[in-house]
Amino acid sequence: MGSSSVTPVELRPTWRGWFHVAAFLVAIPGGVLLIIGANGAAATVGASIYTAGILLGFGTSAAYHRLARSEQVQQIMQRMDHSMIFVLIAATYTPICLVGLPPAWGIPILCT
Repeated sequence: MGSSSVTPVELRPTWRGWFHVAAFLVAIPGGVLLIIGANGAAATVGASIYTAGILLGFGTSAAYHRLARSEQVQQIMQRMDHSMIFVLIAATYTPICLVGLPPAWGIPILCT
């Protein structure tokens, strides 16, 4: 697998990453409210996993775009940032499988 290119810090747009910092900060109280408002154990678990996924996704992206300075750190953080897409997909589907689908469908889908 070839190496992925990274943009030097001095050439990055000034606002890159700041929106993900803001989204991370907004997701904290939003996630808490979502978890508190969940009705039942399955909904609470689903909301917790969704909140964790959102925080991991936005937090990793914010750290990658705002904090990664050296090329080596940028390459590592870029892989982490891109891998968070899969975490976000799983975190989004979890509450749907736990709450929105009948258990006969939701649990097997969640396990695959």
